[in-house]
Amino acid sequence: MTNPKDKPGSVVATELPLHGKTILVTRPKDQAEEFAHLLNEQGAKVVFIPTIQIISPESWKACDTAIDDIGTFDAFIFTSANAVQAFFGRLLLQGSDSAGKVLGKKDFYVVGTKTGEALVAEGITPISLPGVTSGKQLAEALLRLPLRGKRFLFPQGNLANEALTEMLRSNGTDIIEITVYDTIVPRDADPKSIREKFEKDPIDVVSFFSPSSVKNLITLVPSELVSSRIVAVIGTSTEAAAREAGLPVHIIAPRPTSADMVEAIVRYHRQ
Repeated sequence: MTNPKDKPGSVVATELPLHGKTILVTRPKDQAEEFAHLLNEQGAKVVFIPTIQIISPESWKACDTAIDDIGTFDAFIFTSANAVQAFFGRLLLQGSDSAGKVLGKKDFYVVGTKTGEALVAEGITPISLPGVTSGKQLAEALLRLPLRGKRFLFPQGNLANEALTEMLRSNGTDIIEITVYDTIVPRDADPKSIREKFEKDPIDVVSFFSPSSVKNLITLVPSELVSSRIVAVIGTSTEAAAREAGLPVHIIAPRPTSADMVEAIVRYHRQ
């Protein structure tokens, strides 16, 4: 019987660029399925150690007030899919049909393809701003638009970077921030078992998609266990958090997508 891997044009597992490499994924498993799949396709073994958990905010008061006043906002900013899902989930829970109709007439701006896809899933198409991959870049792009008299609502997580808000507000933009989710260390995280995984498993690359995932992992295990591995990050803010934690940064994905992160990891191992 002919082995399928021997067919012309097929790729033997050992020829894949990440064959024999183990990649640690610090995102929640349900948010990292695409990333893990793409890594597997390149021959990598994936190990999950989620370092963040998304929960409801301590209070929905600010969000509910914003929903009641939804007509006073001209535009909305989202920098994460989590914020989109949390805000629209609250909107649905509040049963505000009128708010939903009003939103269809507003402008929406996002950072990241996943954030945009989350909005599309809610029936809203965000305005495309080419080259925007971070909150700072979004602020710079928005400041090139006529913003005078416009009021923005910015639903976000409790650990959101303040750079975007500060840049817009310092230029006279009226922007209201509301917390729609909290990011915490997973309640079931066991530092001892995580440490053992680092000590026993041949982890080659540790991947980070957010500053909070960096900070939380360092609270769970000694930084030396992480710094002895190849560190891969998405975005400048995650890079800054890693360096602040004393970690070397070997790989930086140019855009905040799973595909770009995998491509950057593959490129590093082909050098």
